[in-house]
Amino acid sequence: MPQRPRIEQRSVKASSCISSIPRVLQTPVRGSVSTAQYKTPKTPGSTANSYSQYGRGDQDSTFQSCCIVAVLEGRGGARGEVGLAVIALDNPTLVLCQFSDSRTYTRTLTKLELFRPMEILIPLTGSFDPKAVSKLNQEIAECFPRAKITPLQRRYFSEVNGLQMVRNLCVPEYATVELQIKDKYYSLAAASALIKFVEHSQNTVYAPKSLKVEFQASSNTTMIDAETIKHVELLTPMINSKSNLTLFGILHRCSTPGGIRHLRANLFQPPALVDVINARLDAIEELIANPGMFHSLQSVVSRFCDMDQLLSLCVIVPKTETLATFEQRLNNVIGLKHALELVEPLHSVLEGAESKLLNDIYNSLEDLRFQYIMERVCEIIQDDAKVQRGSAAMKLQRCFAIRNGVNGLLDVARRTYCEIVDDIEGMVVQLAEEFEIPLRVGFNASKGYHVQLATGGKKVNPIQLKNLPKSFLRPQQTKNMISFTTEEIIQADQRSQESLREITFMSNTIIQELLGEVRDAIGSLYKLGEAVCSLDLLLALTEVSMKDDYSRPQFGNSTVIKQGRHPILDSMERKEVVANDTTATIESRFHVLTGANMSGKSTYLKQIILLQIMAQMGSFVPANFASFRIADTIMSRIGTGDSIESNASTFMLEMREMAYILTTVGSTSLIVMDELGRGTSTEEGTSLCWAISEELVKSTAFCFLATHFPLMTKLEAMYCTAVSHHFLTQDRKNNSGDTIGLIYSYKLAKGTSQVHNYGINLVKATRTFSDDVILRAEEIAQELSMSKRVLPEPGPDEVRRMNSVKLVLRLMLIAKNDSLDLDSKIAHAKSLQQQFEESESEGEDCESNHISNEF
Repeated sequence: MPQRPRIEQRSVKASSCISSIPRVLQTPVRGSVSTAQYKTPKTPGSTANSYSQYGRGDQDSTFQSCCIVAVLEGRGGARGEVGLAVIALDNPTLVLCQFSDSRTYTRTLTKLELFRPMEILIPLTGSFDPKAVSKLNQEIAECFPRAKITPLQRRYFSEVNGLQMVRNLCVPEYATVELQIKDKYYSLAAASALIKFVEHSQNTVYAPKSLKVEFQASSNTTMIDAETIKHVELLTPMINSKSNLTLFGILHRCSTPGGIRHLRANLFQPPALVDVINARLDAIEELIANPGMFHSLQSVVSRFCDMDQLLSLCVIVPKTETLATFEQRLNNVIGLKHALELVEPLHSVLEGAESKLLNDIYNSLEDLRFQYIMERVCEIIQDDAKVQRGSAAMKLQRCFAIRNGVNGLLDVARRTYCEIVDDIEGMVVQLAEEFEIPLRVGFNASKGYHVQLATGGKKVNPIQLKNLPKSFLRPQQTKNMISFTTEEIIQADQRSQESLREITFMSNTIIQELLGEVRDAIGSLYKLGEAVCSLDLLLALTEVSMKDDYSRPQFGNSTVIKQGRHPILDSMERKEVVANDTTATIESRFHVLTGANMSGKSTYLKQIILLQIMAQMGSFVPANFASFRIADTIMSRIGTGDSIESNASTFMLEMREMAYILTTVGSTSLIVMDELGRGTSTEEGTSLCWAISEELVKSTAFCFLATHFPLMTKLEAMYCTAVSHHFLTQDRKNNSGDTIGLIYSYKLAKGTSQVHNYGINLVKATRTFSDDVILRAEEIAQELSMSKRVLPEPGPDEVRRMNSVKLVLRLMLIAKNDSLDLDSKIAHAKSLQQQFEESESEGEDCESNHISNEF
């Protein structure tokens, strides 16, 4: 019985002898492939590979979705209640969601943006009638133009059938999900239609008790609307779509596809539970302190294949068996063996871990079912069977993956195959002797077995294609090689292919029996996949957090950042990034930012959001000190642009976004607005900006507004929770004292800017217009400034009222601060009392930022 051969191309000389094992199959194989190179063939009937990018554009080339989503909205009084069911063709996890959404369906669109589906299933009722189409379907069609929208009969959306399917398909380890979803009627109805559609369209069925079912509640994560995702460059740069200068590009250090998906999901929906975030931070801190464990984990995790694709072998059962499904099944079993071999090294590396998260992963790897599956697999699969680079190598891996002696007929078929390859090698030897040229056997998926002749190198005589004998068929020439075949080799190759098909069919029967036994323990494989994804994300965040100038974030009732830097700018190889402070508390929660054009306002707004997301993901942040209040929603109004499809101008899009923000703002929301109201006249824009700001001031959300409207700086005088800041800018003057430009510091300071006509001065510096145009602009600006109405300053009674409110807010902060003992609280309260009395006697606004910053 021949030993399991290993393939690599070799030269064949006239003096070579033919052994019982084909020499072309004997030489050692190359090393096993990395995660990125191993791809399981798609499911039969799948169109996943036909789609490359979905959703709102090409947001990141590393993530290619093959998700199918079913969406169902309630009718009548339940309109606005939306249920989602999601499943990926290469990931056997059914995700269910249900939530109440607004009239703009922003929460639904954000969820869909997370999954980036290639196909969206909706109820047929009125879906394509222009007069009866629902608002939700309109929004989906507009926001996801690349996704295929498929209407289904409403009778397929059945919550009763959905619940029964979940009970039949769910892995026992995740059966408790039924308690969460039993009253989520719309998500269950969507699941019923989704599973029915996938099984029909993909010509497959899901094996009983093999599917992981997960309910994603929106209460434990922070919602980031789709426009904010685009504006702050989470996934796609605003200018160069091929650049990796995004937050995803900075944090992407993952080595497995599952880790990449986990990272992307956390960017879209960062955790909102402090315990979850701190558990990640503790693990990252331990890995930073223990570089040996960090590098060992990187080495082991990077060798894992895509666990989600491997799990599909135990879950998806094709209705029609083909040669492609047989080969896929064999590939996956070899990949499963490779993954199980890494469990013990991973468990050994994590031994002694102290952080809770790493210790939990360590304990999950002690599951005895890993050993049971490995023993069953090793009884059937060869010890040295591995995932290999190249189709030819994998074909041989599949051919000889099953151990000798498992099936006698299979052993005979493999011996026959080896004899055929021996014959091919002998033919090549005879050709080499006959024509006195060095030949070797070649093999690839398109040509099969053929002959190769080297044409390059100093010791090889150049041979031209036209000089080859006529018996050499199908000649092809590359830079250093001529390939051809003969009639005898073609016939032998056909026999080898027939023999390989027989081997594959017989191997498939054995593999199916093995999978039937392994399927009972599939829950442990789901746990392994979760552990690898979590570790991959932790390692990526740890690599980013290892920088000396990054600090661990804290969490409390206020947001205080000392010397924070924009993470994307900080990662670029350029001059040092200017750092700025950020302070937002319950008593100073609405911040008005002013300053010249290009002074850094928009960058600062994006920086606040990006640092908040990084902190809630569990990453260290680029700052000397950082403390954050957990945000329930993150929303923004940044950028301009018309929408031809929806017939909306820049101004109307801006107003729609602000209407959504006003109706969605929560008690701990984070909101940033850039030049609100600039899409219309100055008077109307200022009026709308003021009115919207007044509504937001009344909330407890942390708001940051960048504006060029001078009136907005008066909010600080009218509302005690409003604070004005500006970016320091100086006029650049020539020897005669004339202003010729601006000097930017990019530093944020409290108060309002004293630089006037900075737009005109910027135009001067760039020499955009002639001197006559600039001079005329200066004259008009002076006339307009003299005709402006000045808002009256607040009187003594108004100042006294604001000081009283500030005192109450600061006393409340002190009372809620658990880090202070009673004596410290009394000392701070007395200090506030003294400041309040001084401000009362002087009739001035009370300022005590050095106290409020501590809380």
